[in-house]
Amino acid sequence: MQGQLAFAASQLAATEIRAPVSGTILERTAEKGELITAQFASSAEGGPVGSVVSLADLKDLQVELDIAQDDFAKLSSRQKGILSTDAYPDRKYDGTIAEISPEANRQKATVQVKSPDSESG
Repeated sequence: MQGQLAFAASQLAATEIRAPVSGTILERTAEKGELITAQFASSAEGGPVGSVVSLADLKDLQVELDIAQDDFAKLSSRQKGILSTDAYPDRKYDGTIAEISPEANRQKATVQVKSPDSESG
């Protein structure tokens, strides 16, 4: 009886998925009731997916922006700026330019800028 109880408890514990870090779920690739294995979750289309959720620490964001080449001369490394998104236009984020790509995207006529230390403002 003790063995059966221990086995049932271990089976129940195996139904719980725990994230290795804390954060906010950005995207869920598995739905309630779907079979999840140790390797992959199965998608709605029936194919394997490498993760169950996309998770991010929103206190430590990295932003990649494509800046128009006309505005490139106005930018410099370590320059501070305020960021906003289309999804949350009422939220503002303070950021600092950490990296400016040495190459331009000729198709878009843009230069990529990265800001790894943006914080909610």
